[in-house]
Amino acid sequence: SSSSSSSTAAAAVTASDVLLLYVVPSVGVVVASVMFLAPMRAMVRARRERTLAGLNPTPFAAIVCNCVGWTCYGVYTRDWFVISSNAAAVVVGLWYVSTALQLAPPKAVRQMELTLLVLMALMIAAFAVAAVVFDEGVVRRTIFGLECNLNTFAFYASPLSTIVDVVRARSALAFNLPLVVMSLINASLWSAYGVALGDAYIFTPNMFGLFVGAVQLALKLRFWRADRARRLQL
Repeated sequence: SSSSSSSTAAAAVTASDVLLLYVVPSVGVVVASVMFLAPMRAMVRARRERTLAGLNPTPFAAIVCNCVGWTCYGVYTRDWFVISSNAAAVVVGLWYVSTALQLAPPKAVRQMELTLLVLMALMIAAFAVAAVVFDEGVVRRTIFGLECNLNTFAFYASPLSTIVDVVRARSALAFNLPLVVMSLINASLWSAYGVALGDAYIFTPNMFGLFVGAVQLALKLRFWRADRARRLQL
């Protein structure tokens, strides 16, 4: 009876390990990939019609910085799940940025450039300090993790750069609905995973992303009818 219960406990631990170490991050890779591809349809249409139709391009700059950071973190920690969910998104994000630079109004272009340059400069500085100044792997990993958290906060917060204009104009066209929905799903998944592990580095930025996504979705629903009429006029 004792050996039977211990073998059952061992099996339970093994199943839990498989769930946390393989199943959850595998789902996370899929969800993150779909999230970063979510604006693709809108951007293809924007290229064809030569207009962003009011879409806020700042999140595209944040996607690039966020994914560069996490790709570097994945390489440093040899985590293929982190690499897989971010490396390809760097290329996709750069294509979004390239498209937006051609079509966005000057104010939006300046905002996007500022976001890209500031986040990249901070990331390069942090990674350089971690690599050159500190010898301990734990300290280096902490700096890498904190910098990646900063990029994740910036990614989730970037749509809010136009929230005042959204409320004033009573139009949420600046928010890409597929990206909003997938960001909510992605943030929900990784928030739950982080809480289960008790890892604040994981759940803190994603809970923030959950809040921001909820605000965007609420505004999309609030102005849905008016925005539908505006799209028909474009």
